[in-house]
Formats: sequence, C-alpha cells, structure tokens
Amino acid sequence: MSEWLLSRDFQEYRAAEIREGAVFFGNILLTKHDSEYFKGVTDMLREIVKLPMKMAQTKEEKDKAQMLVKAAFDQIEARILRAVVLEE
Repeated sequence: MSEWLLSRDFQEYRAAEIREGAVFFGNILLTKHDSEYFKGVTDMLREIVKLPMKMAQTKEEKDKAQMLVKAAFDQIEARILRAVVLEE
C-alpha cells in the first residue's frame, strides 16, 4: 500500500482532484447556493483530502497518509483563496 500512496500516478490524480475541487469550492463561495449544496461540496472535499488515511493500514502508511492529507489541505487552502480573492 505504501508504494501506491506515494506513486506518481496517485499523486497526479489527487492533485487534479484537489485542484478541481478547490476551484469548484471557490466558485460556490462567489455564488448563491443553499446550505445543503455548500455542505455537499465541503463533504466531497473532505472525502478527497482524507482518502489516504482511509487507505492506510500500518503505522508507517498512516504517517505517510497524514503527510499527504496536510499537503492536500495546504493546496486546497491556497487554491480556494486564489479562486475567491483573484477570481481565477
């Protein structure tokens, strides 16, 4: 499992998912939607970010997964701010 968590293919897939999710979230913040729609978007992003933690089984894998979760959150945070502040 560790090899897969850190594989280039998985990282590229996660990066694309995170990028699209953050842009989508930023667009939601700039438009009017009801609270259930907003909750759905945040739930989706939460699942994407925490995916490695759900996959990890050993302590070593969980340590690597925590690193991936932190990196994903940092990417989402930066992308959402850019989407909202710069309207990208």
